Amino acid sequence: MNKWLILCLLPLLVGISGCQTTHDTTQNCSTPYCTVHHHGVDYTIRQELVGTEILTLILNTESMNSKDRQFWLMVYPALSDEQKQRLFNILDNERKQLQELEEFYRMKKAILELD
Repeated sequence: MNKWLILCLLPLLVGISGCQTTHDTTQNCSTPYCTVHHHGVDYTIRQELVGTEILTLILNTESMNSKDRQFWLMVYPALSDEQKQRLFNILDNERKQLQELEEFYRMKKAILELD
């Protein structure tokens, strides 16, 4: 078996979620790229992104379409450290704000149901 395939699948073999962010995400690797299937779309990524938080953020962001996701997944390894951190901060902030909104509306709905 190809050593890169083993490295790519290792998180799955040992029970670590890796880039599997939902039940609809699978991965298939070949050196040096992986194909990640997420919500019905295949994305080509660099093998070093497998299992990273940035991969999870890019795949799950609501502010990108599939073409935008593919662009950022391919360009990410070439970004400077500062650019990587800025992208991470933007996507992480979006995730946190959406979680806060969901919680707010969940609480509001619970209050309305009490009335």
